[in-house]
Amino acid sequence: MRGLYLASFGLLGSTVPFLAGELKQRGIDGLAFVFVLSALPLGRILAAPPWGAVADAHGAHRLAVRLGALLALVGAVGMLTSGSSTVMVGAAALFALGAAPGGPLIDSLALLWLGPDRAAYGALRGWGSFGYLLASLGVGWAVDLFAVSPLIGTVLTSAAVLGFGLLLPSCPTPVVAAEPSEAPVALTDPALWTLLVASALHFSIHVATSSLLDVHLDAIGLPSRWTGTAIAAGVVVEIIVMARSRDLLARLGPRALFLGAMALGVVRWTAMLWVRSPGAIVAVQALHGLTFGAFWVAAVALVDDWAGPSRRAQGQATLSAAMAGVGALGGVAGGAALVEMTDTWTLFQAGVVVSLLACAVGWLGPRGKRAKLAV
Repeated sequence: MRGLYLASFGLLGSTVPFLAGELKQRGIDGLAFVFVLSALPLGRILAAPPWGAVADAHGAHRLAVRLGALLALVGAVGMLTSGSSTVMVGAAALFALGAAPGGPLIDSLALLWLGPDRAAYGALRGWGSFGYLLASLGVGWAVDLFAVSPLIGTVLTSAAVLGFGLLLPSCPTPVVAAEPSEAPVALTDPALWTLLVASALHFSIHVATSSLLDVHLDAIGLPSRWTGTAIAAGVVVEIIVMARSRDLLARLGPRALFLGAMALGVVRWTAMLWVRSPGAIVAVQALHGLTFGAFWVAAVALVDDWAGPSRRAQGQATLSAAMAGVGALGGVAGGAALVEMTDTWTLFQAGVVVSLLACAVGWLGPRGKRAKLAV
């Protein structure tokens, strides 16, 4: 399971930060450029929930991870070797179809493996943050030093996900398969709806500010090396927070941790309106370890409580669709449009407003475990 997290987030770290530049170098632009960059978020919205439903219905979470990794690997090879926009679009669609459901499926497997010791999830998930950090740094250096395509990293990490998926033995905790008569995850349920909306809002501003952080630092006269340093500091704190998440969950509970992380987001974006020195920028960005790390652990626990063991993969896939799908798409598109029309200070002002709204919506969310899914 550690290897799966290390490899699956290494796949994201070797792909997401470098894909736009690679496409531009290959002369891929227009609608093809937009589709390839949007393929993963779209896959989380369109593909992840059905994959989760099938895995739950048949108790086939391991098989779903393996098939997804195989599709992602074939798509990654296609992207690396493509010589035209048409081939790149097809390969990216196949890659997203396999890679997008991977995160929630691995989360559901981790929760199955942990059984009653679910509080240990954060320490396990921390290996994913470590994998993202290693891959993004490693691929970045490799591209600069050896002038290789970053998609080589995508292929290698896709193969690693498949390898660790094949090595994973049967789960020691019996898999609870969904009954045919049992209702699927109901998106109209107010309890789930508030949780998903709050998560999407909170994550959208994270994506927007992270993708445009270098633009902001350039505007205040800081070189790009401070962008990488600030992001790395946030990931390091995220790993530490996830390693200690058992204590945080025990002391605060998932709901208080969820709301607290979102409230800290208000502090983070407000501070970014005022700080100018490199050290202060790094210190504020290090709060990412709490505003995302603690938030993610709490959100996974809340959704797992709501969905129950028999709909575990569907619950995590639905969270991924809302947060890393709708939230990420909205954050990238909305943030870029806002900065184009105004400046990055306006973006952080919007971040304060969005975070306050996320806190308000999250306060209305589920307050306890859900005994049965709504029809």
